[in-house]
Amino acid sequence: MARKSLSANHHLYELSSMFWERELSSVNDTIARLLTKRDNLNGEVLAHKALLAPARLLLPELISEVFTHSVNCIPPAQGGLDNNKALCRFAIPSVNEAPLVLGQVCRLWREIALSTPSLWSTISIPRSFSIRGLREWISRAGSRNLSFSLLLGRTNTDISDLLASYQQRWSDVVVGFNSSQMESGRKFVETLSSEYHNLQTSEICAWGSHADDIPLVIGSAPHLRHLIVHDSSFKVTTLDNSPPLCLWEIDVRCAWWMLSKDWITLLRLSPAVQVVRTQVLNRVHYYEPHHDILTLLALKHMFIIVQYQDDQSFCVLERIFVPALEELSFRISLDRVPEFYRPQIKSLIHRSRPPLKVLRVWGGSYLPLIDIMECLPFLPLLSTLHLHELEGKLDGLIDALTGPMPPFNDDLPGCLCPELNVLYFNSTHYIPAQPVINMILSRSHSERSGLAHVTVRSCPEREVLADPRIIGCIENGLKFECN
Repeated sequence: MARKSLSANHHLYELSSMFWERELSSVNDTIARLLTKRDNLNGEVLAHKALLAPARLLLPELISEVFTHSVNCIPPAQGGLDNNKALCRFAIPSVNEAPLVLGQVCRLWREIALSTPSLWSTISIPRSFSIRGLREWISRAGSRNLSFSLLLGRTNTDISDLLASYQQRWSDVVVGFNSSQMESGRKFVETLSSEYHNLQTSEICAWGSHADDIPLVIGSAPHLRHLIVHDSSFKVTTLDNSPPLCLWEIDVRCAWWMLSKDWITLLRLSPAVQVVRTQVLNRVHYYEPHHDILTLLALKHMFIIVQYQDDQSFCVLERIFVPALEELSFRISLDRVPEFYRPQIKSLIHRSRPPLKVLRVWGGSYLPLIDIMECLPFLPLLSTLHLHELEGKLDGLIDALTGPMPPFNDDLPGCLCPELNVLYFNSTHYIPAQPVINMILSRSHSERSGLAHVTVRSCPEREVLADPRIIGCIENGLKFECN
């Protein structure tokens, strides 16, 4: 009897368990359906939120304007091409970079990107870029001016030919070569005309080239602002009776030095130039049409290296008036200097009376120190004076830069060039320690600013540093070097 009762109870429990299993399965199915519905609803909510996002409310014109600021278009820098680095100053044709990446967000953004010509008006052309891809890129730019960087080679002559056909639409152009590509560079330049109607920046850089001179002729370029040529084979020339240029920066440093005639002509065509760096082959041309003083009211920075090939004592500095000049670096090439040559830095400064702050001179033992000394009273704003291998001993110049020693009478005049804080003297003549000590100490009590960095070659450093007052100046921030 008991056994039958246990068997009945067990059967009842099994039936009850099966019932609840079915119920739980039904509930789980219901929960799964509800979860699916919830996920679908959440997806729809997110989709509607995306449609209601503030970016969706912007006018296509505003989105297009934002897109134009996303392109990696960096203005060209001086000598910016590096043989070991990718050309990345313009838009890069990569799916991870603008403008191509903008077309992967949504259909609307793709349509806006494709209809914004300014996004496609700049490009840094990779070596492996196809001619078909470049044509498509340029076509998307519409009628906009084109800016590009290109490393020329034998395998991309079709690309250079295509770019040359758009010369009148060039805006900012950066071209690079190396020694194995100079023939390609020559052919590319020879296909160009001397007229650059829209060009604003021209930068040419090369590495290790030793080809014959490649003439770069500049005729009409009314919008050209930056002319940068760092190439050992290019020779920059201008055309006679060329219209004025609007150059702000001239940086021409080539193995084929600019003739003084071409340099003066280029400056005469660029009255608004602010920065000049160049190598000039100093040679008098008696047939030059201009012998008057050239006035450059905007010129602030000038670095010039002069080389001689004849016995003329002419100096290109005799021809210019630069009342706004703030930085002057002048170097004499040692190849050949006339016996009676005398660089006209003194006459330039006396004539111009510029607000010069930085003066660097590499004299090659041909520029008399007395000329620099006679310039100092006209340079009250000078902060950096760098003199290398000038003719004569530095003792007189150091004395001229030494003011009254403390304690001193307030009625006594102060130091020349009271703003001076960086000094560099390099001379083959021995320089005693005491004059250097006196100069540093006299200027360390200036109410404006004392010397921050002093370098005096051929001076006994140990004797200078033996003076405890100099040690005090060093502890207060002075950096002193002798050897």
